[in-house]
Amino acid sequence: MASSSAPLSTSAETTRSEHLRHETTILMVGMLYYVAAGMMMAAAVASLVLKNGTEAAVRFASLMGLLAAGYGFAGYLLRRLDARARYAASMMAVLGMLAVPIGTVFNAYVLWLVHNKKGRTVLSPEYRQVIAETPQIQCRVINSVLALGIVMVGIAIYRILEMFLR
Repeated sequence: MASSSAPLSTSAETTRSEHLRHETTILMVGMLYYVAAGMMMAAAVASLVLKNGTEAAVRFASLMGLLAAGYGFAGYLLRRLDARARYAASMMAVLGMLAVPIGTVFNAYVLWLVHNKKGRTVLSPEYRQVIAETPQIQCRVINSVLALGIVMVGIAIYRILEMFLR
């Protein structure tokens, strides 16, 4: 009778372990979308304040408000690993690709992330059940995704400040 000191992996543990890195990356993109939404709202308010509510400032603030709502909603769905996140993130990523060159690269990565095989698995109702069955397995922040996010936030803040200091 052979005994093993390590418990046998369940199917849920195996699935979660295989997809954990992808899951963590999707959660980080959701957080970056929250940050982007906050920055867009800050830009909207700043434009109204600095431009004294001119017609151009109101149009800009309205556009930023709509984009902020979209990125906030997509971020919310991504952070919940909701299946609908694929559609919301895709719409926001396509819009984000217009921010050449960094936005194009990052948002192409987001599209790949949510539409490849692992992304479809992680953003499925079945995977949410896997998460519920494996609370002992936790996500860790991936340093490369965090670094990319910090760089993007820095560039965005610089661009917003540059726009208003002219």
